[in-house]
Parts: sequence; structure tokens; C-alpha cells
Amino acid sequence: MKKITLLFLIMVILSGCQTTGRVHISSTSYGPNYNDEDWSETFYTNCMMPKDSISWKKENNNKFLRFKLKGGQKGGCRIDRRARTGAPFWERAEIKQISGFDKSKKYDVEFLIRFVAGFKGLRENFFQIHQSVVGCRLLPIVMLKVNYSKIQGDFTPPEKIFNVNQYLNKWVKFNIILDFEEGVYSVKINNNDFIQERAFREKFRGCGVPHIKFGIYRPGYVDPYNNTSIIDFDKFQIKEL
Repeated sequence: MKKITLLFLIMVILSGCQTTGRVHISSTSYGPNYNDEDWSETFYTNCMMPKDSISWKKENNNKFLRFKLKGGQKGGCRIDRRARTGAPFWERAEIKQISGFDKSKKYDVEFLIRFVAGFKGLRENFFQIHQSVVGCRLLPIVMLKVNYSKIQGDFTPPEKIFNVNQYLNKWVKFNIILDFEEGVYSVKINNNDFIQERAFREKFRGCGVPHIKFGIYRPGYVDPYNNTSIIDFDKFQIKEL
């Protein structure tokens, strides 16, 4: 009888590690939550932010969120102060989704983005699907980043490259299709295929919960400093497919 009880407890613990369903994942917040009437999701400040790096703006009666990161503005997460992956520190102005995705579902994440200035450096991330939560430190499974003003899409002919300089101060629609069961994602830019069914960067781990992080996140340097990058986000909508 004791063996049966012990086996049952082990099964319960293991099943708890395989997170399914939408999961509330927010922990300590270091600032306000972010949501708007034309957003379907709420995001929170999971690390301290550099001064004046995030703000709501209004233009033609439309409200949107702006991130501005100057060279040398270290991120407020603990790992940002450490030298790693070729940089003495990391710069970050980024917020995190309050509720994670169901790992058994497929989603379409749609949002508008506008590059305003900068993004001339290396590895300037603006959108991630991460899986780290409290007590479970893991790597992101999707990272969209700018390298020297360009975003790399599919390599197969014709090669797809998004040049930020050609879209400065123009709103652009992104759709990120996440297929968690198949372990692949696709990206559309202004309804055109950009990345098609690319495998996730990392495998899922049982304790991880996939969720969105967006803003600006990049390696920091001193000589010379990074450029100032500014980017706007609006109209976050998530649909289950």
C-alpha cells in the first residue's frame, strides 16, 4: 500500500512539471503593468528599467508604447550585470507577458511595430518567446533580432532580409505563428512570409512556460557605446489557431 501511495505522489509531481493551459506567471513587479484597449494581453515589468526607457505615447488619437535605450544603460535583471557571450554587460528595456501559452496549442501573435531610430548594432533583440519562470531558468525558444539594421529571414532562394532603414518611422505588421506541438514557428511581415516553420532555438523543458518578452535587449559595450535605439509597439493581439 505504501508503494502504491509513493508511486501516486511521484506521478502527481511529474505531471505538475508538464505545464499545460494558460498559466499566470508574473512574479515581483518593478513597475506598472502595460495594456491598452486594443491589446488582448497584459505585460508587466519583471526587472528594473533604465531611466526613461519606456513610455506611453499618443499620436493621431492612437496610444502606443515606446522603448528607448541609450548606450551604456545596463538592464535591471541580475544576469545583465555580468559579462557573458562576448559582452561585458547587457542593456535591457523589456517587459514580460503575465500569462504564458498553453504548450499543447497553436497561436498567432499579431502586433504593430515601428523602428524610429538606431538598431545599427549587433544582436539587438526586440521580441522573444522565453520559457524561464521563477525556479526554472531556461533559454528562449524564439528571438527576433536586428544585426546592423537587418533582420534575417529564410535563407532559401530568394533570401529574405528586412532592412530597418527602409522602414524607419513606418508601422509594420508582424505575425508570429507558434506551433508548440510541432516545435516550430513562422513569421509574416505585412502579410508576407518571412520565416516558414523554423524549429525552435531550444527544446521545451517540463518546468518552463512559453511567454512573450518584448522591447530592446542587446549586448552592452563601452568603447564605443551602442547607438540609441527607439522602437514603438502597438495592438498586441493573440489568437488560438
